[in-house]
Amino acid sequence: MAMALGLIVWCAIDIYISRQHVLVLAEERKTFNTLATSELKSTQLKSLSHEQRMAVKAVVDQLNISWHQVFEQLEKQAPEGIALLSIEPDGKNAVIKFQAEAKSLDSLLFYASSMENSGLFGRLSYTKHETFEQDPSKPIRLSFELGLIAPVMPVTPVKPVPFSSTVGNTE
Repeated sequence: MAMALGLIVWCAIDIYISRQHVLVLAEERKTFNTLATSELKSTQLKSLSHEQRMAVKAVVDQLNISWHQVFEQLEKQAPEGIALLSIEPDGKNAVIKFQAEAKSLDSLLFYASSMENSGLFGRLSYTKHETFEQDPSKPIRLSFELGLIAPVMPVTPVKPVPFSSTVGNTE
């Protein structure tokens, strides 16, 4: 019992530290993007061709996806009995590719449609499904894509947390 309680406390601390790291990294990325954009505008933007400006904009758009919001929504929407096997972001096309597994196709379809209707994702498209007949539980694997909609694209401001206060001293 004490070992289980210790494991739960350790997991909670690990999750807290991981979330703090994500917040710090998001703030650093926001600061970097702001500085890079302002420096680019002031010194080089006028000398860039239209194609180069569009390429810079595409890179900034890919970097500005709020992954914190995406993962938070994934945690909220994940029902019991569905395993999310892979998440593959495609910033160029503003979609995220998913692969999930469950015992029933209905639960997978419901999960995918609930993600589409969450307000964070849009345009659901199914790409593939398969049943593993050789496995005794015959799990079904579904691959699908969800488009990213506007609220996910900008980075939301976060309050920075001092890095040193979230990580134990190793000295």
